[in-house]
Amino acid sequence: MVSEPAPDPKLELQKLRFDYAWKWFSFHAEQRVKMFNFMLLVFGVFAAGLLNALDKNLPKAVAVVLSFFAAILAVLFSQLDRRNRDLVWLAEDVLKQLERDFIFADGKMIKDSFGRDVPASILGRRDPPIWSWATSHIVESIGLGRHRVILPLIAYLIAAAFLLTGVLLWLYWDQNAIASPLAVKILP
Repeated sequence: MVSEPAPDPKLELQKLRFDYAWKWFSFHAEQRVKMFNFMLLVFGVFAAGLLNALDKNLPKAVAVVLSFFAAILAVLFSQLDRRNRDLVWLAEDVLKQLERDFIFADGKMIKDSFGRDVPASILGRRDPPIWSWATSHIVESIGLGRHRVILPLIAYLIAAAFLLTGVLLWLYWDQNAIASPLAVKILP
């Protein structure tokens, strides 16, 4: 009868580390996408509520409060996304080290899409180059589709839109406008 060799404790530990880091990364990365989708749904509801308040000619304060609350909520969504991003980065650090030390420790090089020799690792590689017009870090990050820039940017744009809407409604909406609740009185 042939017995199986005992498992190597170091190899088992490396498998455990990789599995743990990957599950952590996967969970929080998926949570970021789900939260972004939820954010879009929530602000669609807020926009519909705001339009409904205007259409039903409710008091100006209702529309203004909805706008300001939505703006604050957009900033809070941005902060939640930042926390999830930081949790994703924790796992990325572990996965990079595991790639460097074990998965791609042989230093093998491959050709990338641009024909350059690059390390065979995934997380240890640099992002591909983008168009020459991208001179700033933010423009470059948007060009590369980096979630760490795009998701907060969208949240802040939503916040700004709702804040601007609330301010404009507060300052210019004439409750007695006949043509439309959105009409702005230009002439006295």
